[in-house]
Amino acid sequence: MNRFERPPEGAEMGKFKPLRTGLALALLAAPALAESISIKLAPGETAGFTLQENPTTGYVWRLDPDKSQNAGVVRLDDLGFSPPQQKPGAPPIVGAPGVHKWSVIALASGQAKLVLVLERPWEKGKAPAQTQEVDASVK
Repeated sequence: MNRFERPPEGAEMGKFKPLRTGLALALLAAPALAESISIKLAPGETAGFTLQENPTTGYVWRLDPDKSQNAGVVRLDDLGFSPPQQKPGAPPIVGAPGVHKWSVIALASGQAKLVLVLERPWEKGKAPAQTQEVDASVK
């Protein structure tokens, strides 16, 4: 078999068997779930976090209230997008990602799970490109 021929069904390639196409496509189509952000606060305290974002591609972060749980324990404030840092006097870096800043304010004792999704707002019914969970514990 030369390197351009397909191996026989069930043949091993090194130590790995070839993936079936359906499985590979399912894995590629699943939205990425980033590691959860954990925040611990006392009532009245504030904490912040940032998420990488590139709005020039149309993808922006937003809170998904339907997937969030017990969100009334905290208030999430959208502090906006900051473009990438560059040297003074340098031209803007076209297409480079920046960061989206968020603030979490503890309102009452309890546990909240905020779910943010990275998506294009006009693409209704399409799975988000990425999902970020924020677990907030207020004591």
